[in-house]
Amino acid sequence: MAQPAPLIDSHCHFDFSDFDRDRALVWQRCQNLNIEALLIPGVEPGQWPVARDLCLAHPGWRYAVGLHPWYSEVYLQHNSLAQLKHSLLSAARDKLCVAVGECGLDKLKGMDMQLQRQILQLHIDVATQLNKPLILHCVKAHEQLLAELKATPPPAGAVLHAFSGSVQLARQYVALGLVLGAGGVFTYERAKKTRQAFAEIPLDNIVLETDAPAMAPSWVGRGQRNSPEHVAEIARALAELRGQPEDEIRRRCSDNCRRLFAF
Repeated sequence: MAQPAPLIDSHCHFDFSDFDRDRALVWQRCQNLNIEALLIPGVEPGQWPVARDLCLAHPGWRYAVGLHPWYSEVYLQHNSLAQLKHSLLSAARDKLCVAVGECGLDKLKGMDMQLQRQILQLHIDVATQLNKPLILHCVKAHEQLLAELKATPPPAGAVLHAFSGSVQLARQYVALGLVLGAGGVFTYERAKKTRQAFAEIPLDNIVLETDAPAMAPSWVGRGQRNSPEHVAEIARALAELRGQPEDEIRRRCSDNCRRLFAF
């Protein structure tokens, strides 16, 4: 039987301590499923060297540098925006760093939205200067994020990870050239709007992701540890949703990821 097309998990926090006890075993299971690569997003400057060291030790792994909205308040208690920009510009030049982010807007965190927009714009500026794509996070702030992207489009493209909106919202991002991350959310039958979005938007605008250890798919269950190995089943679920061959989904979504992130 022919080997299925290789897969890439485009968004996986595999550096988190949740995997410290069995990271090598999980990665072996991934390789057995022909998952050949993954991308570790940045969440805050102290974590970036950890991600880099893991990527140095594992061919096929890549990472990004960014300040996640959940980590911004703590970081800014001790650092300025100018220091953040300097750190991003310095760290993102590394050859294994293929993107800027995870960054974005999150209304659920209670942090001042104007400050969040300043931090996001800083990331866009760095991505523009270095010609690297963005990894975007957005919760309950799509109107603001779309406005930022229309005002200053990232020249090297962007992925909106963990997309969970309607087909109408998805089409607005696709019109701006963005790629949307398909992960655990759409695998739940009750996520009807998101399922419709991933059924209808062009396959060229989709990458596969797990967001492990968070956002476990339906067969794992909410609150359980997610894993990069589940990207294989996410590919299968997307194939069933779209009525397309599983191998086509695997191949084209991985190609999209390679094209955006230069794997």
